[in-house]
Amino acid sequence: MPSDASQALRNDARAAVHERPWAAGAWLLAIVVAGLVLRMTGIGFLLPGQPEPDGVVYQKQVQILRDGVRAQESEPLYAFYPHVVARLAAAMPTRDPNAAPARTRDEHLERAREPIRNIRIVVALLSLLSVPATWWLARRFLPDPWPAYAAAWVATSVLLLWFAQQARPHAAQTSFVAIAVMSALVVRERGGLRASVFAGLAAGLAIGCLQNGLAVLPCLALAGVLRWREDRAGRARLFVGLAAAVAIVLVCVRLFYPFLFAGTRKGGIATDTTHVQLSGHIVDLEMFNGKGFATVARTLWEYDPLITALATLGGLVALVELARGRWSGTRLQRDFVWIVLAFVVPYALVIGAYERTYQRFCTLLVPFLCVAATYAVYRTVTAARAWGDAVRAAAVVFACACVGFQGYVAWRLVDARAQVDTITEAAQWIEAHVDPARRVSVLPTVELPLLQSQAARGANSASTLDVRFPWFSYLWPLEPEAFSGTTWNLYAMPLSTEKKRAAARADPEAFVRAQDADYVVLEVFSNGRFPLLSAIREQVARLGTLEARISPDAVDRGENLPFVYQDDGYPYTTPWYARTLHLRCVGPIVEIYKLR
Repeated sequence: MPSDASQALRNDARAAVHERPWAAGAWLLAIVVAGLVLRMTGIGFLLPGQPEPDGVVYQKQVQILRDGVRAQESEPLYAFYPHVVARLAAAMPTRDPNAAPARTRDEHLERAREPIRNIRIVVALLSLLSVPATWWLARRFLPDPWPAYAAAWVATSVLLLWFAQQARPHAAQTSFVAIAVMSALVVRERGGLRASVFAGLAAGLAIGCLQNGLAVLPCLALAGVLRWREDRAGRARLFVGLAAAVAIVLVCVRLFYPFLFAGTRKGGIATDTTHVQLSGHIVDLEMFNGKGFATVARTLWEYDPLITALATLGGLVALVELARGRWSGTRLQRDFVWIVLAFVVPYALVIGAYERTYQRFCTLLVPFLCVAATYAVYRTVTAARAWGDAVRAAAVVFACACVGFQGYVAWRLVDARAQVDTITEAAQWIEAHVDPARRVSVLPTVELPLLQSQAARGANSASTLDVRFPWFSYLWPLEPEAFSGTTWNLYAMPLSTEKKRAAARADPEAFVRAQDADYVVLEVFSNGRFPLLSAIREQVARLGTLEARISPDAVDRGENLPFVYQDDGYPYTTPWYARTLHLRCVGPIVEIYKLR
């Protein structure tokens, strides 16, 4: 006989599935609105001066889709990512071509940041779907109001929010993966054409965001097998539904991977003995050596320590209850667990096995970790009932404090992104302290949001007329009459070719002197990253005087670590979650030197 706790849990879960009180919907709506506010606050951070690399990929894809230009061998970025995000961004309203042309610096900046910011908005809105998806998923395992608690974790997850405000596919894909897994549970529970079609659509969109969306297919297949075993009378209907789901996935592949069918090598799949190339993404088969597990563990702990700790506790509690026979749920509930694990376990094993796993790969696990974390808190509060009202009240306060603090950290992140960034602060310092006639030498990684003189624009075209430099790429085609106000002699250091970089390595002092600059603006690199740029900084510091040092931290502890869009390549001493609490803005460490 199952224990009373097991029976109560089964009853709670059954009630969670079949009851839909209005209060649950109200809580979910409030959490979705809070998640929307978080995602929209500061969404234009570091634009147009230092956007994430994937932003320029999507910007090119959107341009091609809007112009109706077929992907050519000369346009590899068209095939770099599948097109769910790009197609939605291309459908957004565009600026009226008859609108008055920009004249002031602020007007030019607004137009320069608009393309990538629009793509970020698409990703942010898609990522918001993970909130109701997690609520929907949690209702299969937890009674109300705990599914709303799980949704609150997802809405405030720092890891998910970090990438939800970037023009990258991972946060958007997280929503479609969560919806696909949830749809697989519905297929197992109810079968039928509608559930299967919805599952196929969610899976197709997950794959249409990024190639690793294929990881949802095993759980869909398992759901079909388990439903086939359970419902003999409905097998014909289930077969039709699953066939429709497969057809929808294939249609999504054709729609969002058009480059696979264009007959060009850029968009295809190529292999050799040790590498697989997927539309420009190189997978080194020799790197499946297990070193990615450290990256996964460090990522979850550094970004979302509360969620990670509670999810670990929730998993341990579930295992103990299972081992002691305290949880012997219905066959439907056990099947739900197996279906979820059919996605989570293989995906976690693959990204853990791969040495070159990036932090953003872990976003797909966030909804499931949030459900596990909620289970830990739910069991804690439930167990506290046996100890009296005071202990139960303390457990409830603990539960509220955890998610409340998580929300505070999330707000600190987006609020810092909403402030003036360090690059803009450097530009403001130049405006306040430097004569426009002076020559300012700038490291190319720092695109100061200032209008450049005609002489500087002409000289910089050899170095910064590139998609990696969106501000200069915006300025370059404009006619002189498009500018009003002060222009500055900002000259990018000539480091665009290997020959120029080799000359700078050979004699950094001569390279710095050759800039013939009055002022130098540098981004600080440390911990052995980019030794050439560190050598240039050493020479500038030796030859000049430090006039300003601008850090994103409220207290500059000298770690020389930026707080920007990407952290994969940065060594760090302070966890990102903790550092978020001490931010005043975002951006790289910027130093301004006076040479003469």
